[in-house]
Amino acid sequence: MEPLSDISRQLEQALRGYADKSGPSQLMQRVKPTIEREVNIAAKRLCAKWEAIVSGSQYQGTAVERSDLDILIQNRGSGMHATRQNRCLLAEDCKQGLEKALEDEDVEVSQQAYDMANKLTLAWPDGQRLTADLVFETTTHGRLTTRGDEDKFNSWPDVIHAVILFKKFLEFRKALPKVPG
Repeated sequence: MEPLSDISRQLEQALRGYADKSGPSQLMQRVKPTIEREVNIAAKRLCAKWEAIVSGSQYQGTAVERSDLDILIQNRGSGMHATRQNRCLLAEDCKQGLEKALEDEDVEVSQQAYDMANKLTLAWPDGQRLTADLVFETTTHGRLTTRGDEDKFNSWPDVIHAVILFKKFLEFRKALPKVPG
């Protein structure tokens, strides 16, 4: 069995590596306002009552599959559902807006559709990458049946933050050294 000092050194290295991997990124700090603005413009263009709110990991790359930014599209009560077609239209509009806004940096933007969300990936020529998940409120939490349920919905804990905490836990667990026994 390894001495305790070796295990604590390994643990410290793992924690340091985790902190470096998930710490604030200068690239994210610089690009986040542009991403937020373009997603909001695209959301409003699709439906004036939709709103994009940055939530979750914000400056930290801690979400599963290294998603650096989670953006909640609030579409509840707008009268327009987040159908697969509407989600794809929004993601395509975001992609075009980001390509235009970041064209001087030669950023390549790609999108991928999932059942409940869309992922935008921004890739720079030097190999840096950022991802943003567009998560839709009504598809994530299920459809609200009656108007009276909205108050109950607002009092629930934020599901997205709970998921992100769980994702952080999984990443942290992978970073720890294997201990015999």
